[in-house]
Amino acid sequence: MCCGSARSRSEICRLKKMANGGAPKAGGRRQSNSSATGCPRRELGSLAETMQATMTLSRAALAVLNDRNKIVALADDYWTLIADSDAKAEHAFENAFREARSRGHLTKDLFVRVARWKSVRNTRNYELNTETDIRTATAAAFQASNDAASIKALVQLHGVALRTASAILHWMRPERFPILDYRVVTALGETAPKSYDDIRLYIRIANRIRGLALHHSLDLRTIDRALWTWDKRRTLTLKPKCRKALALPGRCSEPLISVN
Repeated sequence: MCCGSARSRSEICRLKKMANGGAPKAGGRRQSNSSATGCPRRELGSLAETMQATMTLSRAALAVLNDRNKIVALADDYWTLIADSDAKAEHAFENAFREARSRGHLTKDLFVRVARWKSVRNTRNYELNTETDIRTATAAAFQASNDAASIKALVQLHGVALRTASAILHWMRPERFPILDYRVVTALGETAPKSYDDIRLYIRIANRIRGLALHHSLDLRTIDRALWTWDKRRTLTLKPKCRKALALPGRCSEPLISVN
């Protein structure tokens, strides 16, 4: 693979350093296989491929995100891809959270159910929270005046990281909070973050989803289902070994799906 001019190599290296949180620390071990820019040649190729793959993915998703009918079709297709138990849980949440909103807080039973819906592996930790803990945290999240405060209130609970907090908030205040999910991030053409526990990441993704919902006059739940389905359908078109590696388009030869 040709790395291009010294200027393009320098730009790729600069982006690599930014992705890693800045320039390498002084006194670090010198790379003997580096280019004139100080960026290892193997990393130049890898980063260039990743950038190209992300651009390809962004263009493919953009064709769907700009089309309201395709978004609605994807949201409808969502129900064919999830388990019956998950579909049943979602329908139950619609009624249960209506009652919770009138109370202004969640019960322990509802908290555990929605947290397990998002991430079942932390069930033991969810159960460690008392009724009082859950009532206090969820009431604070309901009443918070901004996204960050709502999230911070919920992550005080055992087992609740940012993505689970976003799911709880989504059902608590569906007109305000979208769900943070790796499939949603991918469908929006975003590079996979080093950590999903960055409130700034959530706010950026949430604002993009809110913008889509406003632009197409759709609710956040519809947008969430559509984005999730878009990436799910995309990964189903990949070869098994590519799905296992969560490969980006450009790393595997399989085409991206489209919704006509």
